[in-house]
Amino acid sequence: MSKKIDHSQELRFRELLMKKIDDEISGNENMEFQEIIEQYPECRIEWEEQQKVKEVSQMVKFTNPPDEIWDSYWLGIYNRLERKVGWILLSVGSIVLLAYGLVNAALALIAEPAMPWWLKTAVFLSVIGFSILIISVIREKIFTYKSDPYKEIKR
Repeated sequence: MSKKIDHSQELRFRELLMKKIDDEISGNENMEFQEIIEQYPECRIEWEEQQKVKEVSQMVKFTNPPDEIWDSYWLGIYNRLERKVGWILLSVGSIVLLAYGLVNAALALIAEPAMPWWLKTAVFLSVIGFSILIISVIREKIFTYKSDPYKEIKR
C-alpha cells in the first residue's frame, strides 16, 4: 500500500518536475526526483502525463496565414484608424468652434453697458465653469481610455 505525499514533499516534487521537464535538473536532484516517483504512484502518473504534454507541444508547428488574410487584416486596421482620426479631428474642431463662440458671446454680453454687473459676473462664471467641465471630461476620457481593460471589447 502506498502512502500519501505530504504538502512539503508535493511542493518539492513540483519544483523538481519543472526542472526535469525543462532539462535543468542536476544529478542530485534527478536522484531525488527518481526516489519520489518510485515512492509515490500519483507522482509517477503526473510525470508520465507531463512527458506526453511536452512531446505533443514539441510537435505543434505554427503555420503562416495566406497573404489574403494579412491584406484584409491591414485594411481593417487602416479603416479603424482612419475613422478614429476623423472623429478626433471633428471633435477637436467642434470644441474649438464652440469655445470661440462662447467666449465671443460672453465678451459681447460683458461689454454691453446696459447689463447689470451681477449678470455680467454670472455669464463670466458660466463660461469659465463650462470650460473647466469640458477640459475635465476630455482629461477623464483620455485617462480612462489608457487604463480601460475592456477597450478592445466591442459592445
